[in-house]
Amino acid sequence: MPLQMRTLVIPALHREASALAGEYHSNLIRDIFHNLCAVMPVTEDDDIYSLIRQIIGEDSSSATTQFLELAIYFLSNKLFDKYTDEYWKLNDELLRWFKIGNHHRLLRGILSSRTPTIDALAEGLFASALRAEDLALSRIFLESGLKPDIELSFFEYTTENRYGVIFRGTPLKVATQRSNISLLKLLFEFHANADRASGFTNVLVWAVEAGSVEVTRLLISEGAFVNTVPGPGPTLLQAALERGNVEIVRLLLDAGADVNPSGIYEPRAIQSKDGIETRRLLQLGADVNAPAGEYDGSTALQAAAKNGDLPLCYTLVQAGADVNAAPAAPGDAAALKGHMDIVKYLLDRDADVNWPPADNGGLTSLQAAVRSGCTELVEFLITQGADVNAPAAIQWGVTALQEAVRTNSKPLVDLLLEARANANDKPTTSYGLSSLQYAAEIGEDDLVETLLRYGASVNGPVAHRMGQTALQAAVGNGHFTTVRLLLAKGAHVNHPGSIIESFGTALQIAARKGYVRIAKVLIDARANINAPGTRKREGGYYSGTALELAANHGRIDMLKLLLNAGADITTGAGRRQLGNALERATRSGHDAVAKFLECHQVSKEDMGIADGSVEAGVFQIMEE
Repeated sequence: MPLQMRTLVIPALHREASALAGEYHSNLIRDIFHNLCAVMPVTEDDDIYSLIRQIIGEDSSSATTQFLELAIYFLSNKLFDKYTDEYWKLNDELLRWFKIGNHHRLLRGILSSRTPTIDALAEGLFASALRAEDLALSRIFLESGLKPDIELSFFEYTTENRYGVIFRGTPLKVATQRSNISLLKLLFEFHANADRASGFTNVLVWAVEAGSVEVTRLLISEGAFVNTVPGPGPTLLQAALERGNVEIVRLLLDAGADVNPSGIYEPRAIQSKDGIETRRLLQLGADVNAPAGEYDGSTALQAAAKNGDLPLCYTLVQAGADVNAAPAAPGDAAALKGHMDIVKYLLDRDADVNWPPADNGGLTSLQAAVRSGCTELVEFLITQGADVNAPAAIQWGVTALQEAVRTNSKPLVDLLLEARANANDKPTTSYGLSSLQYAAEIGEDDLVETLLRYGASVNGPVAHRMGQTALQAAVGNGHFTTVRLLLAKGAHVNHPGSIIESFGTALQIAARKGYVRIAKVLIDARANINAPGTRKREGGYYSGTALELAANHGRIDMLKLLLNAGADITTGAGRRQLGNALERATRSGHDAVAKFLECHQVSKEDMGIADGSVEAGVFQIMEE
């Protein structure tokens, strides 16, 4: 729509319809109408205008008539993009005009002329009537011949998304999402298809996911298919079971929902939070050992164990549920929540206390119990033969001791070490940390000393990617006392870290973060001030020396410390280092740092020397 036309009509879209009767607004509409006539191709032969005159007479001078003509002209000729505020505000304004003025006869007359122009107008107004949940006007549109299964698309704001979303679906979807039983009945009166796909799925999915019992009952009674699978997710029955909505579960089962769905989708377990419905599912032939979903699913027994439902566990085990079902044993799920009674029951039923963890972040029973923080359960599992050094999951896994240290649970650390947990463990994944490295990361000196006393190596191996020594982990988190403790225990001050994507040496980490006090301690421990930086990957980003990193992050106090401690700015490599530092400070907008570094940048020509190194001591370190 041309900018000139849009500018003229927008003011009329933000008023309440009742304001049209005022003299000021009548004059405003008249002015807008006459101005628009000058820029729009309006002719006396326009079908819309002739139809309006037939209904309301020849007098087209009133402001109300002119507003109506303008609104219909804009909407029927699609002069607004339907996914804009302007389009729907104009639709809503016109709809309010029909409603407030009770101009139903006029609306019926307009809709009786079934031309493409009128159809375009009717579709937008019908969507507005549905959005407003206006039964009377919605009935007029349906009686005029609009199909109840028409595919609608419109722009609307929601409480979840204040920027607006695009709605696509049938009128049934509109009514279902609003849980409007009366509107649904009206649509079914005009033979709406309850099983027709709306958007990506049928409307029954929306009712079940919303937990609307009455809407679900009505849709099923009108023929909605209860075994629809909404994309790669759960079936309707599974969705209702997972939400614990017993009434909807019963409705679906009564309508013939499949208790053992199969097909192209990932199978998911039949789970229920209600013991009575579980027994009914089993009576109907549900597979008590239906596999869990690949990522977030559980078997029925795993779900019951996780929820702490011991009676339901009894029911499932008696029905033949596998107490060692993959990907994680039900006992592991119970241990994660600290459900001692369920863990004991499952172990009595021959559950494997050392069942291996699932690959993606899984836990053994002991690891799960440690995460739950339940000391009594950890003690019990150890007495039952749980392996305190059981391997961690392949991805994002941790050992029992690492989990205890990571969560700073000193009693559990002591308990596991006394049970011969390996204090000198290694990072379990390519991004992980050892127990000692975790202790250093959280700055718990007591844990560090305890682990060292039980045999942890202060210079133990680091993870392959982004790994850190205990010293680097302590430095990176600003733990001054832990840094001093580790240095006193023999930590290598110049360890470069992991092979791939290293964080740099301990001093480079301190320089980047501005930990001056820690940097002084590292320098006193003979940290290499001029150690080269590392690359994140071959040919990739170069991290920088300590001097370059301090400049890059605007750490002027750190620069003074490094220069006074002998950072090289005199040799050929040193001048390059100083030049890089100045370039980084300038690029990062640290003007004071750049000015400070410029004071130390003296060319060889100025000094009257040839290429090569410049003897140390030529420069006096400049202070601000």
